[in-house]
Order: sequence, then structure tokens, then C-alpha cells
Amino acid sequence: MNKGLKTFALVGLAACAIGAASALTACDNREKFTVWCAEEVSSLTKTQIERYISQFDGTEDEFPYKLVVENVSESNAVTNVLTDVTAAGDIFFFAQDQLARVVQSGALSAVPDRFVDDVTSRNDSDSVSAASVGGTLYVYPVTFDNGYFAYYDSSVLTADDMKDQTTMIEKVKAADKKISFEYTSGWYNAAYFFGTGCVSNWEIDVDGTFTDYVDTFNSIPDGYDALEGLAELANSGICVDSSSGGDFAASSAVVVSGTWDSSTVKGLLGDDYAACELWSVTVPANVRGYYTSGVEDSNANEDGSRTYHLGSFNGSKLLGVRNNVDGEKNAWSHNIANYLTSEECQLERFNSNGWGPSNLKAQEDPAVADDIALTAFQAQNEYSQTQGDYPGSWWDTATKVGTDVSTAGSTTLTADQMATILADYDAGNAAVLTASQYAYALVGNLEGLSWTTAPATYGYTDYALSDKNAEAGTYSVDADGVKHGKWVLNNIVVEGGGCYVNGSSKGDGSSEGDIELGLFRFVDYGDWSGNWGYNELSDKTGYYNWNSEGLGGGTDNNIGAVPGTYNIIFDYTGSTPAITVTAVA
Repeated sequence: MNKGLKTFALVGLAACAIGAASALTACDNREKFTVWCAEEVSSLTKTQIERYISQFDGTEDEFPYKLVVENVSESNAVTNVLTDVTAAGDIFFFAQDQLARVVQSGALSAVPDRFVDDVTSRNDSDSVSAASVGGTLYVYPVTFDNGYFAYYDSSVLTADDMKDQTTMIEKVKAADKKISFEYTSGWYNAAYFFGTGCVSNWEIDVDGTFTDYVDTFNSIPDGYDALEGLAELANSGICVDSSSGGDFAASSAVVVSGTWDSSTVKGLLGDDYAACELWSVTVPANVRGYYTSGVEDSNANEDGSRTYHLGSFNGSKLLGVRNNVDGEKNAWSHNIANYLTSEECQLERFNSNGWGPSNLKAQEDPAVADDIALTAFQAQNEYSQTQGDYPGSWWDTATKVGTDVSTAGSTTLTADQMATILADYDAGNAAVLTASQYAYALVGNLEGLSWTTAPATYGYTDYALSDKNAEAGTYSVDADGVKHGKWVLNNIVVEGGGCYVNGSSKGDGSSEGDIELGLFRFVDYGDWSGNWGYNELSDKTGYYNWNSEGLGGGTDNNIGAVPGTYNIIFDYTGSTPAITVTAVA
């Protein structure tokens, strides 16, 4: 092979490391090509990219950038991209549930036509769906392994025991063990609704705005039966509200989790390590009279009961390319992203880190096909659905279903209890389509509002700051998507419960005689990307900085205030926000 890119990329970089003057100058003068990936695959990713660029010969093809691989997790990547697109990685790994947000921001360069056919044909169709919005393939599938199934201790349960929920519960109780299922998570408790045939499908336009939805969770008998099945487990007395594989170290004999927990579970269970698809649930026939007269129940057993297999979400890790005005850099970014998601690279990540391939040929590899966790994932996939785009507040609404079931406290819910739980769920969904009118939300200890970025979900529309609000004054959206305006909120009641202060305005726990404060701040409606609070106060007299005044808690920038009634102005007509808080006498 002739000298060229290989020499420049590998030997040249080595020369920089040892301080060769000419090579150092060349390296320093090159623009960075930044890759964001999880720390556990950082070294491998760098090796893979260097291998790719080393195949090009000749000075015209020399890689014109300095390769920089930075450790940014999939969970943090999109938040960082949205914070400052210009400082983002040129390519970055992220989880599919963040795709709508990053598409809406305009930060992505969609997969070019020259790669679309190849990417769609070589990958699992579910992962391709996960990488697409509005029929456009925006990113490259990296894995198809993001879903859940059941790990179990084979010294306590057999494979047959795991097929039926009631049997499983009885066996685990007899062994004085627990079942870990995170029923207060919308991601996990949706398994019961998908199992009975319910759907929650949301339509999103090319700009990432949610425009419509079809949801049948509040239905008879499907939605009610889902609640029955969830209540039997959640309120069984042996259910741990958790999805951690580490629970096997305590008393759990079953944990519903995903491939990311496989090494932990394997290390704890040893020879008793086992995994399988989720179980089936049988709901008795109309024993509480909640089926409406005349409902045709084609899924009923001969005795009128209904049996269904739990569903689940499935999903993928994705690789995105930042929308870069530099045409040459954009082309290199797509070329490298396409290679990093090839069969070769996906198999390397499986062998080194256990990531489940989305590439169809890689899935046929014997080591992949025989992997216990991936086999369980694939078995459950028959009953799963691709995790599409969901508004952020949907997760809060669905999570509340599990919380409400637990609060009910019984393994057999009444018709009224189920009607109330699912009516609240429906109300949360209906509020989502009006969310686009809101610019910001005031969150905190406000008349029971608590901490949520979607106050309308729970009916607290008074605290959502809207461009349609007559008191909003001017309202505009600049080129970066920042919403500007001035909002005036009068007679907001701030409750206590946030923290305590003493006479010197310093926190010292909850000692007798301290003043209990309420906490609040402004955030972007629907997510936490904004964090406007104490630092933006026009006059800080009489208010407390949650972060720097010894009151606890990180960098939340909360405003601490004595419980009472306040008028609040959030003024974002300038380049930075300003908050004025005035106590009402």
C-alpha cells in the first residue's frame, strides 16, 4: 500500500504523541473530527475509524481532520447536542427514544440517498423503523437489543414456571423470594397493555412535532384486563419496583431487564443463570362486571377468561451525523457512520461488549445466535413493538398508571378504580397535542404541582406559559428555536416542603425552628433543557439559592421561597432570561 492516508492518520498521530515537531504542527493545524460514544466502546470505535480511513491511498484522499473520540454516553448525547449544536460531535451514538427531539432541532444530517438502500436492506426492519421519522431515514442503526425480557434463577424456577404469571408468583412465594418488575415505569408497564392488544401510536411530522395519536389503553376489555394483570403482580406482596439485575444479590428470583444487565446477572447467578421471554397472564371471566353489555370478546377462552402474552418495547442504539455546513466533513461523517454500523463493526462490538447487532448477517453469527440474553430478547421480540416517537409527557402519564395501580393496593381492582386510572391516562394524552402552544413551564412546589415539565398533563394549565396567553406580551421563536417573550403570572401559591433554612439563611437539615421553603424554577415545556431560576432573579433579596447557599442539591438553580402567594414575571425578550418574584401581601 502506498503512503498516504494510512501514514498520515496512524504514523502521523504517533509522531504527535512523541513530540515530532513537523508532525505536531500538522496535527495541530487540522480541524477536529469529533466522535461521541460510550466509554466502554471508545477504544474500539477509535480503532475502527482508524482502520477505515487507513484504506485510502494517495495524498488527495488523506484524512484532513484530527480524529478525537470523546466519552459521551447515549443518554447524554442528545441533551448535549441540543445545548450547543456547534460544539457537538460530528457523529454521535444515542438511544432511539431521543430521535424525535434531535430531528426537531434540525441538528441531524439525514442518511444520504447513496446509503439508504444499503442501510435498509442489511439491517433488521425494526431497527430501520427506529432510525426513521416521517418516512425519512435520519440515522444509522447500531444495535437491535434495546428491550426487556425475564432473567430468572433456574434453581428456583423452571422454564415452564416462567410461562404463566400466577404460577410464577406462587413458585416465587413458596421459595420466599421476590420478582423485580418496574411497574411504575411506563416503559415496562406498557407490556401489559401491548399484551392485551392495546396500542399507543403517535404521529410526528418532519419537524418533530406531534400532530395526532391513536391510543386504546382506556378500553374494555383490553385496557381493563391489562390493569388486572398488572395489579396481580404489582400488589402480590413479592414484587420489587425495580429493573436492576443486581436484585439477584438480594432476594429476587426474577428480574425483568435487558441485555445491558447480562454480565451482572450472569456473575450473580453463575450456573443458575437463565433468561426467557415474558410470561402470559390469564384474567378471569367478567368477575367484576366491568365488561359492557354486547362487547364481542373473540379472545376469550371457553370459560370466558382471557389469556394473553405480555408485550414489550424493542429498540436500538443509533448513530447520527451532525448537520455540518462543511460539505467535505459531512461526506466523511456519513462514510464513517456507514462503516461503523457495518456487519464487521457490529460483530466486534458484540464480541467486546455484548451489544446485540441490528445487521441481519451479524445476527446469524453462531456466537450471537447462542447468546442467552439475546436469544431471550429475540423470543420476546415476537410480542414486542418498535419503540416509536412518544412525547416526553407520555412517559409521565404512563408511569402514573403503575403508581395508581400500586396505590389501589389490591390484586383485584374495582371497575371504578380502573375507570379512574385510565380516564386520568386519557386526559394526559389529550393534553399533549396542545403542548405545542406552550413555551415554558413553571415547576416546583406549587399548589401540589410538584416537579413535572408537563403541568397540563395533570390539569395545572395555569402554570404553563403560553404564547396564546393574553399576558404573554410579545412572543417569537428565533433561528435557534429559542422562544422569546414576556409572561406575567399572578397569585401563584408556593407551598413548603422543599428545604429548610435557619435565621442565617444557611441550610442545616430539618432542625426545630427552621423555616420550610418551597422550591420552583422555569424549564422548557416538556423537557428539562432550560434551567432558569435563582441566577436569573432580578432582585435576590429574600430568596434562597438552592445550589450555593447550603440548601443541598447540585446545580438545579432552584429558587427557595417562604410558602405564600407570589406574582412572577418571566421575561425572555432579551438575550437572556430574567425572573422577577414579588410576594403578595
